[in-house]
Amino acid sequence: MGNWTTVYNSNDRIRTELIKNELINKGINAVILDKIDGNFPVLGPIAIHVPEEQAEEALKYIEDISLNEEP
Repeated sequence: MGNWTTVYNSNDRIRTELIKNELINKGINAVILDKIDGNFPVLGPIAIHVPEEQAEEALKYIEDISLNEEP
């Protein structure tokens, strides 16, 4: 397996899971890495990582999702 890179960071676990699942549905290998404090499970950064060769495609798709969000 090649190198992986971060394509998305958030503190919102649910949104991050939804984006990861959408990436997987598009055929992009995506995993979540979280650094959540065990004492405070709702706090901490969460990141989506994808293989470097799929990063550009993943970033474009994430951008498309963000453009379609309601404010």
